Amino acid sequence: MKFSGHFDLLRAFRLFTKKVKRIFAAPIQLAYQKVIRMVSPASIVGKMSEDIKVEVKDIRKKPASLEEYYLIGKHYVAKKIVYLAAFLATVVTAFFIMAGLPWVQAKFFTKTFVVNSEKMQGYTGRVRLLDNKTERNVLFIGRMEDGRINGEGVLYDYHGNKLYQGNFLMEMYDGSGETFYSSGQTCYKGEFSANKYDGKGTLYYQGGGVRYEGQFVQNFYEGQGTGYFPNGEVSFVGEYVQGMYNGSGKLYYRDGTLKYKGEFAENQYNGRGSLYDEEGGLVYKGEFAAGRKNGEGVLYRDGEVLYAGSFKEDEIVEGTVLLYDKKGRVKYSGGIKDGKYQGEGKLYRSGKLLYNGTFSEGKYEGRGRLYGDDGKVIYKGEFAAGAYEGKGTIYAGKKKVYTGEFVQGKYEGKGELHDYAGRLVYSGEFLSGQYEGKGKEYKEGVVVYDGEFAEGMRSGSGKEYNENQILVYDGNFVQNRYEGIGKLFDGKSGSLLYDGEFYQGQYEGTGKLYNPAREILVYEGGFHQGMYEGEGKLYRKNGMLQYEGGFLKGNYSGNGVLYSASTGEIKQEGVFKDGELILKEEK
Repeated sequence: MKFSGHFDLLRAFRLFTKKVKRIFAAPIQLAYQKVIRMVSPASIVGKMSEDIKVEVKDIRKKPASLEEYYLIGKHYVAKKIVYLAAFLATVVTAFFIMAGLPWVQAKFFTKTFVVNSEKMQGYTGRVRLLDNKTERNVLFIGRMEDGRINGEGVLYDYHGNKLYQGNFLMEMYDGSGETFYSSGQTCYKGEFSANKYDGKGTLYYQGGGVRYEGQFVQNFYEGQGTGYFPNGEVSFVGEYVQGMYNGSGKLYYRDGTLKYKGEFAENQYNGRGSLYDEEGGLVYKGEFAAGRKNGEGVLYRDGEVLYAGSFKEDEIVEGTVLLYDKKGRVKYSGGIKDGKYQGEGKLYRSGKLLYNGTFSEGKYEGRGRLYGDDGKVIYKGEFAAGAYEGKGTIYAGKKKVYTGEFVQGKYEGKGELHDYAGRLVYSGEFLSGQYEGKGKEYKEGVVVYDGEFAEGMRSGSGKEYNENQILVYDGNFVQNRYEGIGKLFDGKSGSLLYDGEFYQGQYEGTGKLYNPAREILVYEGGFHQGMYEGEGKLYRKNGMLQYEGGFLKGNYSGNGVLYSASTGEIKQEGVFKDGELILKEEK
């Protein structure tokens, strides 16, 4: 025997009084039981049965006289029949007293017990259970079987609030029942198993509206069911697994408008389905994964297809699409891949067509047309990485500005440049947007230069013409000016004017100057800044030698010889200055 080390005086006193009570009550209980047996229904029925047996043992014999009959109303009834009826009534009464009365008592009469008391043990019948602290608060009203709560009943909390009403099995909610909020409103109504929602049932919001109705398994929504918003509108209709949307179903907005119809997995769109906007318009129809557009699908806007193709995590992968800007204007229509414009397409700006052609990775690529705000073409040709590349034409209005080759958006290669009136300005080679290499310059549609260019200027060998197509220069150029060896011609007659060296557009170095009218030599020798300088020879209009010697700034200077105009003989010889002889040479 084990002791806890703590002696409870009050408990020991109660045990002592209980034993004394049994000692004094035993003789009284024996006498009481004897009286009960004497007046018990079973004892009375037994005595009555003995008397009736004597009378009915010869029941098969016919009555011999009227003394064996009873007059009941206007009819005689054999006493044996009366005794038999009395016997049967006694048997029925005894059966009712022995079997039926306990059932009636258990069914319609309620016993009151303190919960978990010894009196509950083995009891079968309707009970009222009180709390074991105050013994005043009713915790349960219902049926017990063999001391266990089984069957119909009502469960309360310690404050008298109804918790559950329905069927019990071994003290647990089982079968049909109903749970309640502390306010008294229904929380759940339906089927239970082992204290959990299991089977068909309806779950309510604390305010009273239906929250869910359908199938349950172990407290989870499971199988077919319908969920509701607090405002009473349907939130979901379909299949559940462990309380989550799984399988086919329909999801709704709070106003009852259909939001999604299709397949689910763990509360997310998964599989094939259709997505709708708050006005009920179809937004997307296709495949989903983990709540996002994944796989093949079609995007819609106002009933029209925006895009049909592949998606990856809500991003457009590949297909045909129609996109809009924030103001609802068309932004793009055409192919798309990995979320970028791809293939044939049209790009818009502020609702106006900007580009019509092919794309690659979101950029202009291949052939296409670029448009201005007025809707007119500003470029038609080839693109690469979003820039003009290859052959193309730039327009101003309906006039061509440039037709030719491009590299990275700049004129490069062979091309033709026009002014805004559409007249040809240049035809030839370009580099980085400038004239480079061989080309021709035009003025009013007429060639004014045919030759080489560098960095947009005449550089190298070339020929210059005037507006009358007369050659005025044939030679070398540096930065648009005559420089190096060249020939200058008269702009009217085309006759040779100068043949020699140039620097920065002026005669410089050795050269020959001619009279264009007579095509005869005027001067040959050195030049500086367009004037005679250095050694040279000056000729008269008739071609005869006029002077031979040094020059400075166009005048005779230094040693020289002046010849007679009539005879050609030496007229003066010596040192000249500013065109005058200052020192005559002695012979």
